[in-house]
Amino acid sequence: MQNVKSDIFTHRGSHFDLGIETAKWMQQTPLLKNREKEWKKRVPRFDIHIKETYDIFQVYAPQIWEEINGMQEVLNIPTSQMILNFAHYRFTPLKNSGCTVFLGNDYMVRNYDYHPATYDGRYLLFQPNDGGLAHVAPTSRVTGRMDGMNEAGLAMGYNFHA
Repeated sequence: MQNVKSDIFTHRGSHFDLGIETAKWMQQTPLLKNREKEWKKRVPRFDIHIKETYDIFQVYAPQIWEEINGMQEVLNIPTSQMILNFAHYRFTPLKNSGCTVFLGNDYMVRNYDYHPATYDGRYLLFQPNDGGLAHVAPTSRVTGRMDGMNEAGLAMGYNFHA
């Protein structure tokens, strides 16, 4: 049995300011070095198109783009690297995968099948003031929210099944 640690992070304010606080948190963790090491082992098999990615974010999640901008201001990482590491940029087919989700009328439980090192180890409670609903969720690749619930009561989990 392995001990697993998760940081609990709360924030009220803008997505940009959340990005700044998140980047400060990342600087205290091995996360940035781990990502760099991973991309040396797994060379991306796709090109990153910054303008195209920006345009997609503006349609579906403009506040998350602001979160990435806040992180970039602190980390001073090129935009293409920010997209690669924190924007869930994967225009490649996904294999069937995922963890077990068990649902009831008023609960959702998920079993994480992957190694703990593949997770951020961060649980976020966020109340934005610039759009979007307050939510609680573990993070995935820092800007992603998985298996969470928003203030309207919508609970979601993600798995990839064809």
